[in-house]
Amino acid sequence: MSHHDERFSSRPGPGGSRAGAAGGAEGEVPRGALRALEDCWRALAGNGRIPRRRDIDPRALAEVLEYCFVLERIAPGTGRIRLGGRHLAALLGMDVSGMPFSALFEPASRKEIQRIFADCCAGPALMRLELEAPCGIGRPALRAAMLLAPLTDDEDRLTRVIGCLQSAGRIGRAPRRLLLRAFEAEPLPLSAGPALAFPSGRLPAAGLREAPAPFHHPASAGSAGESSPAPAAGARRARGASPRPPLRLVVNNG
Repeated sequence: MSHHDERFSSRPGPGGSRAGAAGGAEGEVPRGALRALEDCWRALAGNGRIPRRRDIDPRALAEVLEYCFVLERIAPGTGRIRLGGRHLAALLGMDVSGMPFSALFEPASRKEIQRIFADCCAGPALMRLELEAPCGIGRPALRAAMLLAPLTDDEDRLTRVIGCLQSAGRIGRAPRRLLLRAFEAEPLPLSAGPALAFPSGRLPAAGLREAPAPFHHPASAGSAGESSPAPAAGARRARGASPRPPLRLVVNNG
């Protein structure tokens, strides 16, 4: 985690299952934090470009930081939570940093959430989501609203999204995952650098804290007592060598 990320971080606090800053499940979802984040983002976008991640000053969002989070785009439609405030931690019952963005949602909504996240980065666009959590024993009615706003990295690539989530109602027994009720997309007439390309089957090393370690099949190892030297980091397949065939999912219904 970078020094800037540490300043932005809002760690989970003890106790408390109250959701937003106002009202119960029957009232309106409070949106003060969403408006504060959007105002901050629009002020930074006043130069006609998508704001950079490093432009976000946590001090400007001090009053609403617990509702905010930062996502990293690791593949088209797929995001990872780099930083999550106390409110997300309360909803899931754990620290959400490092978790997939989709973990906040019920399985029935995850495909649509992937499309929304992809459009936020590729549009680019501001995304406003209306959400609710399924009820159950120890899980009272809960509604929520979310804002997603794109950010660029230091190379002007759209690899980050800053978001905010507020809810109305008691959280009750965690985890409380969310269902998508409705969403609104606002296309942005702003410029950014080229979109980050993701070759099929690979995750980008840029922007991650460390690149994934290569996998070596045991059959390719040396004799017992000897260890084969690992290939140099970032090594590429020799030019002209045939690529490995992709994995296939075989379903046998017979």
